[in-house]
Amino acid sequence: MIRHANKILYVGAGLHIEPVKHFPGTKNFVFIDSQPRSEFDSVHPKFYTGFYRANFLNDLVSSCQYYGFVLDSFTVLNKNYYKK
Repeated sequence: MIRHANKILYVGAGLHIEPVKHFPGTKNFVFIDSQPRSEFDSVHPKFYTGFYRANFLNDLVSSCQYYGFVLDSFTVLNKNYYKK
């Protein structure tokens, strides 16, 4: 198993931040996910609030803090997503 890599990219990470402890020599992690948007967006033609992860950002901050990280910035890519 590889224990060191310069950078690790994890697409679809959600709140799964645990890989940082499995790769202690890696200093650059890139975690990508579409949450709080739902993985069911392609199934429902209209935005359905029941699948929206309203607490995602707070849960993400908590997960990161648990592993010793601080979320210092984030970017909302489409502020009007829910209106489509």
